[in-house]
Amino acid sequence: MGQCLLLGAGLMFLYDILRILRIVIPHSIMVISIEDVLYWIVAGILMFILLYKEDEGNIRWFAIAFTTVGMLGYNFGISRFIVPFIGKCIRWPILKVMGAVKVVTSKVKATGKLVTELLKKHFKKDRIEKRMKKSVREKVD
Repeated sequence: MGQCLLLGAGLMFLYDILRILRIVIPHSIMVISIEDVLYWIVAGILMFILLYKEDEGNIRWFAIAFTTVGMLGYNFGISRFIVPFIGKCIRWPILKVMGAVKVVTSKVKATGKLVTELLKKHFKKDRIEKRMKKSVREKVD
C-alpha cells in the first residue's frame, strides 16, 4: 500500500514538472495534449510495473485506489504551493533575459536599417557620379 501511495505522489511530481514547464514556456493546446498522452503512457507503464512486481500481475483495486489517494494527497497538499512558486521563480529571470534580448535585437535592427540606408545613399551617389562622368565623356567625344 505504501508503494502505491509513493507511486501516486511520484506520478503527480512528474506532472508538476509538466505544469512548471507550461508556466515557464507557454504551450499550444496540441503540445499540451501530446505531453498529457505521453505522461499517461508513462504512468500506465509505471503502474503496470508496480502491479507486476508486487501482485504477480493481478489487478488489485486497492492498489489503484491507494495510487489515486497518493496522487490526490500530493496534488491537494504540496503541489498547490510548489508549482506556482517554482514556476514564478523560473519564469521571472527568463522574462528579464527575454526583455533584454528584445531590446538588443531592436537596437541591432535599427542599426541595420541605418547602415542599409547609408549604403543605399552612398551607392546611389556613386551611380549618379558615374553617369555624370559618362555623360561628360560622351559630350567631349
